[in-house]
Amino acid sequence: DMIAVAAEGLASVAHTFFPPEMNPYTCEDYDAYYPTDYEKAKALLAEAGYPNGFEIEFLARDEARVLQAQILAESLKKIGITMKITQCDTAAMRSAIKDKSYDICGYNWSNSLAPDMSCSDLFATGKGDNNSHFSEPWFDETAQKALATSDVNERAGLYHEMQKFVMERAPLIPLYYENMYIAVDNKLENFALDNCNLNEVFAPPHFERRKSRIFQHCSCGFLSLSLLRAKRDSHPN
Repeated sequence: DMIAVAAEGLASVAHTFFPPEMNPYTCEDYDAYYPTDYEKAKALLAEAGYPNGFEIEFLARDEARVLQAQILAESLKKIGITMKITQCDTAAMRSAIKDKSYDICGYNWSNSLAPDMSCSDLFATGKGDNNSHFSEPWFDETAQKALATSDVNERAGLYHEMQKFVMERAPLIPLYYENMYIAVDNKLENFALDNCNLNEVFAPPHFERRKSRIFQHCSCGFLSLSLLRAKRDSHPN
């Protein structure tokens, strides 16, 4: 179980790249996406021209991503895909992402309450955090429509459509919403952790240890599959 091993149980399954805290923008009818079905996966590989699977490489920049990769490798092995795990530093991974010289990599994304940050920043053509190099004119146009409207219901509907559009194409696969915690002294009143992780506390070395309260924040872990998708699309079959 990836959450138990890689996140030490301090996470929940991610169904989309919008965490639940972002309602009404979070798309809730996601049950049809990514069910575990090894036989269907084998059939799709054969249909794509890879009846015996293939080899890929996972770039991992820290121990948590290595653990994610090890669990993923075991699952992929069941459908004939062999995955090599390469641990590298952040600079090397960023270089590989920029050059599109990778198959799969894992990374975290800390969401803002602004829905466009979790859409355009991750998937709009040419955006700096678009690590999967996703580029679809429909998505870019719809993201601009969502930014332009002042109608909350219309905006929510557009973001739901964009989430479904991306999930169907899978440039990124959300893994889990990782819980992040902050401890504060019980004497502190009227404090609440926001969902942007902006409430940071810095304590001096002589800070007295006291009973504290724990607040929770969620960020999202992703697999980026850009080059894997490119290889699939470029196959002669």
